Amino acid sequence: MTAMRWYEMRHLVTFGETSGAGFVYFSHLITWQGQCRERFGYEHCPEYMRDLSGELTMLTRTASCEYLGEISAADLISVRLSIPWVRLHFMKGEFAFHRLRDGTEDLVARGEQTWASARRTESGFQPAPWPQQVLDACARFGTDLTRALRHAP
Repeated sequence: MTAMRWYEMRHLVTFGETSGAGFVYFSHLITWQGQCRERFGYEHCPEYMRDLSGELTMLTRTASCEYLGEISAADLISVRLSIPWVRLHFMKGEFAFHRLRDGTEDLVARGEQTWASARRTESGFQPAPWPQQVLDACARFGTDLTRALRHAP
């Protein structure tokens, strides 16, 4: 079986997401990153997503986005998430934002996030291994899992 390269979410930009000058506000790209990550989770690790409000949680440690071109209302954007690695209880997500128009794709932004798997305790959060369902989903997308923290058998 060939690993998938990325998970894709498509988004049609609305006027409510743009400034008076007609371009998308920067904060919407960070929002779309979060939506893409969650959709990936709901489609590929639904049990984990249902349990996120329980003992285990996913913490966003870093988030960034770089504009490469303007995005306007009515643009169809493909937000592509790839997960290059899992290291211990951390995971890295890379995002590529492509404008789809007339059969062409233009890279208009890119971003990154790192996430941590954590267990809620009375004293705060403690690092925790990613559940096997999450690791299995990442493996299907070609993620390097060689240094992932795993549950003891």
